[in-house]
Amino acid sequence: MRTLLPLASLVALTACDDTLFGGADGSGGDDSGVTIDGTDFCAVQTIFDTNCTAGCHQGGESAAGGLDLSEGVSYAALVGQPSPGYDGQTLVVAGDSAASFLYLKVTDTQGDLGSGMPLGQGSLPASQSQVIADWIDAGASDVCNAGVDTGGGDGGDGGDGGDGGDSGGTTAVSGDWCGMVAYFESDCVSCHSAALAGTYSYMDLESEGAHGRLFEAPSALYKGEILVRPKQSADSFLYQKLAGTHAAKTGSSMPIGGSVDPDTLEAVASWIDSGAAEDDCGGDDTGGDTGGDGGDGGDTAADTGGPFSCGDPSTSSYAADYCGVKEIVADSCLACHSGPKAYGVLDLDVTDLRGALNAQTSNLYAPALLVDPGDPELSLVYTKSAGIQEKGHGGAMPLGSGPLPAADAAAMCNWIADGAPGKNCN
Repeated sequence: MRTLLPLASLVALTACDDTLFGGADGSGGDDSGVTIDGTDFCAVQTIFDTNCTAGCHQGGESAAGGLDLSEGVSYAALVGQPSPGYDGQTLVVAGDSAASFLYLKVTDTQGDLGSGMPLGQGSLPASQSQVIADWIDAGASDVCNAGVDTGGGDGGDGGDGGDGGDSGGTTAVSGDWCGMVAYFESDCVSCHSAALAGTYSYMDLESEGAHGRLFEAPSALYKGEILVRPKQSADSFLYQKLAGTHAAKTGSSMPIGGSVDPDTLEAVASWIDSGAAEDDCGGDDTGGDTGGDGGDGGDTAADTGGPFSCGDPSTSSYAADYCGVKEIVADSCLACHSGPKAYGVLDLDVTDLRGALNAQTSNLYAPALLVDPGDPELSLVYTKSAGIQEKGHGGAMPLGSGPLPAADAAAMCNWIADGAPGKNCN
């Protein structure tokens, strides 16, 4: 079984993106046989090479958090430079280690400004953080006066996530949710667990509800990125990070320092392109999907044991008719559902909205109808807006903030219950 430093930036999906810098280093933070001799910048660079660069803080614009700590570029990136993630913080203030965000992070004294570094370790060994402090307090010069003995090797990239590149022993991954669960368990949950969800990109791929935290869910770190877009693998941030097709500004490819074998990548694409359904995997992660980051909001369907009722729309600012529904769509839906790349291949920025909805089959959840005139309970637009969609019909809408307020959903429901008639709204 492979042990890759996993999917770190899901949700960022960026395991390294805690934003000191923006990131983890996966080194585990020990000395790894390296003896640091001196307190000049060459000694500091050795610490970076041992703990920070491998798979994370290297590669120019693609470096985690946009901070490249590689030899030859690290000095200019640190001294007098602002933190990319925390306004008002300077990475290195020459002559003042206590005011330098770099030092605060590697000693885990940054307060509520993210996690200590190395991520998962919490801080560097005291001997190494003291080297950094002495270098800063002496003026943070780029001159090297002392030798550096790299003795026992370069320290590797071991730590929390293994070697990041071992391609041996690959087990075939099926192109369904059960296959994704197996892949996450194999290569991801060592970092993306419930215990570490608050540090590794706020993404828990271990506990119940993982499907809801991915499906139609926005990245916690990168605005505008959707982790899994059903039937659109090429536009799904999860797939992009694994395939290395993501934008440079959105961190490193996953797994850090390695790559996903083609068969696994194909399986991920197959699952997404087939609709990214949540299959029953024998209890591995098939329950509730209570949401989190745009999750399924319960997937409970509208079964309360009594007769169905739309609810009271009287407190809604929208009329319970076609014109009101058009306003709801304009205010809450068009940010995603418009243009040639409309989410779910559903463009609602059209003149004849009623024609685009009434008796039209969903592109993602066929044979479900977007609007079944006279039957709100069978109308996907309503059930997802009210958060009572059937299991397998994805998350509540609007994405990331759904469901709609009850009175607004009731206005939509009453229009559908009345037969979804048209009306001149001019």
